[in-house]
Amino acid sequence: MYSRRQFCARTTIGLGSSLLLGTASAQSDTTTVTATVESAFGSSLTDSHVVFVNQETVEWYRADIAKDGSLQTSVPSGYGYDVVFFNQPQGSAINPEFNGVPVVQDLDSIDVGGSEKALGSYTVPEGHVAQLRIENEAGNPLQNVPLSFSTPSGAGVGSGDFTTNENGYVFHVENSQPGIELAGSVTMRTHGAGGKGGVLAQLFVDSDMSSTAVLRNPDDYANIIEREGTAGTATSGIVEQEQSTPDPSAPDQEQSTPDPSAPDQAAAASVGDGASARRGFLSNSGDEPPLLSNPTNLTIGGFVLSVGGIVYQMVGGK
Repeated sequence: MYSRRQFCARTTIGLGSSLLLGTASAQSDTTTVTATVESAFGSSLTDSHVVFVNQETVEWYRADIAKDGSLQTSVPSGYGYDVVFFNQPQGSAINPEFNGVPVVQDLDSIDVGGSEKALGSYTVPEGHVAQLRIENEAGNPLQNVPLSFSTPSGAGVGSGDFTTNENGYVFHVENSQPGIELAGSVTMRTHGAGGKGGVLAQLFVDSDMSSTAVLRNPDDYANIIEREGTAGTATSGIVEQEQSTPDPSAPDQEQSTPDPSAPDQAAAASVGDGASARRGFLSNSGDEPPLLSNPTNLTIGGFVLSVGGIVYQMVGGK
């Protein structure tokens, strides 16, 4: 785990040991802080812990959660602290199992003064399984991507716990099942050699979800393997949402083709829709006698009438 300020100085941080980063030396002017913590999902938080991060000195003060949910620790007085929960048993890495608890979660930001401070009760929100896939720009999955996940306060879990499998999905190094339990706002970062790396995605997790992020410079990371042609499907039962393709053989999906022989479809479309309509000689109706609707009959008839008119004028003129 690491703090926001320590992140700039530490690019790859594992949580495999029980050592606490930046453990403060004993100070005479201290405050005893007490609180209780419970899980919204109802999971046991025994041996998980809360860290009080000094906002000025960036020193860390750990308090393990007892079986009854209580915790107690002493911190230097006169400072502000970020209160951060870690789903990490004593002496172990971040809990690799899915138990409805996020791997890391901000609980509070407090000011400490006096000899004692009771913080009351905190509830850790339910953790939701996030299926996160890392790809290159060609859409191929990337394996062995070193990743960290941090909260808005800057505290987080390092790349010693989470990486990506052959399908590009994030998983805990001690759990072959892909996925990570998160809650609320989380920043996903990559960590490369020589300080290379950076923010890969900003997430907000309030339900089980899937998301894909693109790493545009995989060559900056020594151990990343680019896989080609690997199916992008997680094996935990939570997969990326895919757009369905209509089955042309399904009766309810076939597009109907108008039958020109059907009486209700043979009629011409209404005026203004761009289609031509059959119109009669004396009206716009299409139900006139065939003699008046045949172009040949109309042409001959017109010629006869024209000749008859000319002859009538010649005879009448005399």
